[in-house]
Amino acid sequence: MMLRVIACVLAISLPLTVNATPEWVLNPPQNEEYILGVGVGSDRAEAKSAALSEIVSQLSIDFSVKQVQLISANDAVADVRFKQSSQMSSIPFSLEGIEELNSAKDEQQFALLLGIKKTTLIAGLHNRLTILSRLSPVKQNPNKRFIWALSYGQELDDANRRIRVLDLLGEDTSSYVALLTPLLKERRTALDLVTLRVIASQELAPIKSSILKSLPQTGESVLWLKANLTWKYDKQSVKPKVLANLHLTITEPEPPFKELYRHTLTAQATASSVKKAKQSAIDQLQTQVKSPISQWMLDSH
Repeated sequence: MMLRVIACVLAISLPLTVNATPEWVLNPPQNEEYILGVGVGSDRAEAKSAALSEIVSQLSIDFSVKQVQLISANDAVADVRFKQSSQMSSIPFSLEGIEELNSAKDEQQFALLLGIKKTTLIAGLHNRLTILSRLSPVKQNPNKRFIWALSYGQELDDANRRIRVLDLLGEDTSSYVALLTPLLKERRTALDLVTLRVIASQELAPIKSSILKSLPQTGESVLWLKANLTWKYDKQSVKPKVLANLHLTITEPEPPFKELYRHTLTAQATASSVKKAKQSAIDQLQTQVKSPISQWMLDSH
């Protein structure tokens, strides 16, 4: 299974005695062959997450990491406390080939040194970018061009980010840029060819309003977007827990209303009552559709 590191916040604050702290924790090593990450945690899993976050920080311009070392003295024994906070956004590739290069532990904490070979990472990125040579925009009617833009929008965004990572790793990306640039231009053009009319129940009135603000409304070709909400209930939960599925279906506006595209957004909520849980889920869905269309209406192929 492909491991995708998704957006998360890691916060670690653990005591380490000076004598027990390995040198590679205090002063992370430099290596031309590997991208390295050092992590400290209360157990192996926590240390691994922290180490992975450091690796990702070197591969993403949307990542910030801060590590603070605090030293205090008590009865002539120094105590070193590391506090590591990081904000990590998803990266458009899998972290395959991670190696454990070193580890250490004592009664209170665990430390890991992880690494991934640059050659392994670069090869994987080149392999994923071969899709650009196989993508061809639809040169037919506006509706099909619009659906093409929706269907491959996420793939194009991911390709753009993979190219930027290869740049960071010193690779020549000119051939990929030459392939991607016209595809991105076509996507921007195709998304403006259509006007979407949203059809939804009164229950979805707030979501409908947000969708209308996010979707294209200037094109000459008109399509329908039908929004339908279904619910699932967790009967084993102590408090009322619901799962909302917002089904978005784009169809032609005339009989037989041919379906052209389908996408589903989900939201989960727990509250003191079913009514409150459902409202919380609806609020979450509304927050999602307030984002740019590229963040919630595009499929990844």
